[in-house]
Amino acid sequence: MDWSILPYLLPLVTSTLVALAVAVTVARRSERIGARSLAWVMLALAFWSACYAAELVVSAPETKRVMANLAYTGIVSVPVLWVVFAIEYAIGSQHLSRRHLIILSIIPLITLALIWTEPAHGLMRRVNTLLTFRGVTIVNRSAGPWFVVHAVYSYVLILSGAVLLLRVLVRSPYLYRRQAMTLLVASLLPLLSNAVYLVMPRTIIPIDVTPISFAVTGAVIAYGLGRYGILEVVPAARAAVVEGMREGLLVMDAENHIVDMNASAAETIGRERRDCIGVPVADLVPASAELLRTRTGKQEDIELLSPHGVRRRFEVRFDALYDGRGRLTGRLALLRDVTEQRRAEQEREALLREVERRVQQLSALATELTQAEERERRRLAQMLHDHLQQLLVGAKLHAIAARDQTENPHTAVAVQQVVALVEQSLAASRALTVELSPPVLYEGTLATALAWLARWVQERHGLTVTTELDPHAEPAGDDVRILLFQSARELLFNVVKHAHAPQASLQMRLVDHSAIELTVTDEGVGFHVSPTDDALGAPSGFGLFSIRERLLLLGGRMEVASSPQQGTRVTLYAPATPSPAPRPTGEPTPEASPTRHPPGAKVSVLLVDDHRTVREGLAALLSHEEGIRVVGEATNGPMALELAKRLRPDVVVMDVTLPGMSGIETTRHLRARWPEMRVIGLSAHSQADIARAMRAAGASAYLDKGAPAEALIAAIRG
Repeated sequence: MDWSILPYLLPLVTSTLVALAVAVTVARRSERIGARSLAWVMLALAFWSACYAAELVVSAPETKRVMANLAYTGIVSVPVLWVVFAIEYAIGSQHLSRRHLIILSIIPLITLALIWTEPAHGLMRRVNTLLTFRGVTIVNRSAGPWFVVHAVYSYVLILSGAVLLLRVLVRSPYLYRRQAMTLLVASLLPLLSNAVYLVMPRTIIPIDVTPISFAVTGAVIAYGLGRYGILEVVPAARAAVVEGMREGLLVMDAENHIVDMNASAAETIGRERRDCIGVPVADLVPASAELLRTRTGKQEDIELLSPHGVRRRFEVRFDALYDGRGRLTGRLALLRDVTEQRRAEQEREALLREVERRVQQLSALATELTQAEERERRRLAQMLHDHLQQLLVGAKLHAIAARDQTENPHTAVAVQQVVALVEQSLAASRALTVELSPPVLYEGTLATALAWLARWVQERHGLTVTTELDPHAEPAGDDVRILLFQSARELLFNVVKHAHAPQASLQMRLVDHSAIELTVTDEGVGFHVSPTDDALGAPSGFGLFSIRERLLLLGGRMEVASSPQQGTRVTLYAPATPSPAPRPTGEPTPEASPTRHPPGAKVSVLLVDDHRTVREGLAALLSHEEGIRVVGEATNGPMALELAKRLRPDVVVMDVTLPGMSGIETTRHLRARWPEMRVIGLSAHSQADIARAMRAAGASAYLDKGAPAEALIAAIRG
């Protein structure tokens, strides 16, 4: 190799390598708009430069001509590929079709055909000789007639691409102007080099310097790729995406002056785009100062007057833009019309408030329904207890007194039959009273009431009910207490009627100190639970559905787990209230015990009952008993305490159910003040819980008002 060509060869090799490197870099971004066409441009430049370098290196004349002809493959390809790239970059590939590419390629293909057949016609080169100058031998490139056509066509294509870039340079925002300027410089450098080569005489410039300029072109494009993000966001993509957006987009510089905006933003603001460029955004968008100065990302709602004079609500979001060094370079603002959305949200909120109000009304109605039902049950039970049962007790006591006074045995038998009938009526009335409204539900905790319910179901229906009840699990209100008690009773009835199980489990516990969990479990026949509504699979008409609905309205819920032959578990959840701390009660100071009556003296008795018929019946019964003397009658607790203090009776016959202070509380006070005074509890209720409570208060005995008179007399005599 002639080392005299080295100064020409090194720039060509450098150009080839730079163009190849840029081609590979761009090809890796093939999914970007224009990336493939730009990669082919750089490959064509590399091929052109490589073939020209080979032409200098080889010494055989024929080989030099082959290399020179091969170089034309790159020479004719570059202008076509360049204009394709410019179109894709500036206005989009949708403006190019296969037909357009074929038309663009006609002259380059003719040129290639003529260059390879050049000895036959001389249309490309006037002479087909070698030229040696300053030790460099190359193919003589004197222009033939078609060469002029080829050169003009190539220049037109390259200049057309430059015009498209100039269009971007003039019309686009700052970022795209920098991209377009970079590409424009990269394209014009080879064009200028080629023009200089064609104009200057060969004695001054012996070789084509155009391929040498490719090194600079490649370096400029590489700089644009890294610095300005060429191919990352191209103007064609902006036109397709930004201009196609329904939302308004504003681009501001670091001082918040508008540098770009899309058509939607111009329409939203109601001004021409050219009139907005350079204007402070605060003059056009009535946003808060905090939003305008944001260095992160914020949004708020604003109101703008439309061109038709209608106020519209927009959601405006500002985001800050930073360069690679973390310096603020500008901001983006996105305007989205949310008028209909906000109106729909307001309507939805109003509807939700209305639904919430209706739910509260339904909850109140459900509570009122539960309470009204229970009030009616309790009223009926109270009527039975306070009137019918007391009348029956009074009639029984008077009949017993009449029986004991008559000397006619037939009359005594008849009266005894009346007493038996009265006792049966009294028992039936008591059973009905308990079913309507068990007194234990109001005289103790819910755990106490459920324990009584378990015993009552076992006694009444023969169902063994095991219980596990937390005494601290107390409902948040009487309505919840009543509903849980009624629900537990209904669930146990379901076990009796449908499950055909010999036993069931009743559990209640406090969950997270805020809810009561009540569970009824059996191992009976079970049933299919509907996947859409577990209550509809229940075999009970009112049962589970009513329980579920009422619980929901009171803030609770119900869960049902069941399957055929696998039993059933129903769990209820309801609001709970913390158990109140026991209030300290002042224990009465014991007073001096009454003087014991002398042996043989009558036992003094104080009768305490709020029903006159019962008091009169008791007085009539006891008046005929030797050794017993009724010294007073009281209708309530405070009156009983006052008479006990004044009369100091030996025995107090105490009705459990008294208005105001209950018989249990009155008994506690009597026993605390006068420990020697005996108290006999007497009630129409026969529940064991009440008997235990009365005995715990200090009563020496507890009798059912329906019990034989002899039992009461024996208890008084002690």
